[in-house]
Amino acid sequence: MSKLSMRNLTAVREVARCQSFTEAAARLYTTQSNISIAIRETEEILGTRLFERTTKRFALTTAGVEFVSVVERILDDLQAGIDNAQARSRLQKGILAIGVSPLLISALFAQFLADYHKLYPHVDLRVHDTSSTEFLRLLHSRTVELVVGTFTGEEADLTVTPLFQDPLMALVHPSTRLTGRCTWRQLLAYPLVAVSRTSTVGQLIDRTIWKLTGEPYQPMIEVQYWTTAIALAQRLSAVCIVPTYAADAVRGDLRKVQVTNPRVVRTISLAYLSSRELSPVGRSFIELMKSKSHSPLHA
Repeated sequence: MSKLSMRNLTAVREVARCQSFTEAAARLYTTQSNISIAIRETEEILGTRLFERTTKRFALTTAGVEFVSVVERILDDLQAGIDNAQARSRLQKGILAIGVSPLLISALFAQFLADYHKLYPHVDLRVHDTSSTEFLRLLHSRTVELVVGTFTGEEADLTVTPLFQDPLMALVHPSTRLTGRCTWRQLLAYPLVAVSRTSTVGQLIDRTIWKLTGEPYQPMIEVQYWTTAIALAQRLSAVCIVPTYAADAVRGDLRKVQVTNPRVVRTISLAYLSSRELSPVGRSFIELMKSKSHSPLHA
């Protein structure tokens, strides 16, 4: 059984790196005498010299080169293990604040958040289920660490990670003649209940219709919330344009219709401030999200 201690190993590594007992002692916050003793003990245990030392020359012996290489790996692996253990221990407590739209939570993220809570039950989850127009304010005020939504690409201070593609589609009342697939022009022949143009999807719809017609569209009713838009489309025998993940969650008489010419797709992404180092819980959330290969989050 080796009698080498951490004191011996760290002394060998620092002397090899510094090629100076004095500098190695300073880096390890000890005395030159203690470093000399640690090196001498190590060489006695190994039965070989590690360093050639004269008044003009300081160098590793052949045995020293081989031994230092092993020591470097041992100490690096040990530090990595310590770092990982500490990161995991911090996940036993902590706060993860994220911003997600209510629709995205109800359609996709509720189960994902439940999975995360099962894995890390001691992490305090704080979900700000609000409009995507609030996300930048929440990030800059440090109210949340992560947000999930659609971003323009003009947010230079954000690190944005794409998660999945989400085409826009129509929900149509059974009284319409639309089934399966239609063009935007065909869709606009019917009364439209639209989500507010202050939302990212509302802006996308507005730009698409402007490119097709050259003029702003006039919806039958414009509302703030998707649940309202869907309910009114049902009651008023109208149509509404929604994200696919929202359409998949709809229950009722409305039919799902793919909208083409053009096919409009937006990217759902995760974002955080580039200037802010992610917490261990933030990193764990991202890792789990990316690992969900069976969900749309990995598509």
